[in-house]
Amino acid sequence: AVGSVTLVYSDTVPAGDIISQNPAASALILPGSAVDLVVSKGPATVTLPNVVGMTQANAESAIIAINLQVGGVSTAYSNTVPAGKVMSQNPAANTVIAQETSIPEYAANVHEIVARHGGRYLSRSGNITTIEGEGLDTTVLALLEFPSMVAVQAFYNDPAYAEYRQARQDGSISRFHVIDDTDIAGTIPYLPKGTGG
Repeated sequence: AVGSVTLVYSDTVPAGDIISQNPAASALILPGSAVDLVVSKGPATVTLPNVVGMTQANAESAIIAINLQVGGVSTAYSNTVPAGKVMSQNPAANTVIAQETSIPEYAANVHEIVARHGGRYLSRSGNITTIEGEGLDTTVLALLEFPSMVAVQAFYNDPAYAEYRQARQDGSISRFHVIDDTDIAGTIPYLPKGTGG
C-alpha cells in the first residue's frame, strides 16, 4: 500500500517521477505494509521581477534575492532614462524560470569528483574582465586542469558526475571545452609542439 507521499522540488528528477521510497527497494516487508514515496515537483521556479527603472545596484539585489545570478550588464545612452537606471531586461519581467538551486550543490560536490580523476580547479569565478574584443556572454567561468584527455573523459563520463552535468545543462547555457598544453607554432621551448585541430 502507498503510505505518505511527499512532494519536493528537484533540479535533476523530472516532475512526477519518484525520487526515493521508504522502505528501500529490495527490502523485505509484510504484505499490505505502507511504502512512503518522495515525488519530484520538478525544478523550483521563480517569477522574474520587473527591474526596469531601478538603479543597477537595486536591480542586482532584487535578482540575487530570488536566488538567480545577474547576467551580462551593458550600458547605453538614453534621452528618457536617467543615468544609472535599468532601461531593459532579458528575460522580461514576469517570466517564470527554473530557480538555480543546483548551483550550491554543484559547487560543493563536483570538485571532489574532479579530484578523483587527477584534476583540480584553477579557478571558478564570476569576475570576468574583457581586455579586448567582445565580452563573453558568461556569468561563471571554471578553469580545470587534468593530467590527460583520458582523465577528462573519465571525469565527464563518471556516473557520479552525471546528475550534476544534467543539472548544469538544464539550468544554463553551458560549454565544455578542452585545451591541451601544446604550442601550435612550436616556438615556445617549454611546450610540446602541437598539431592543428
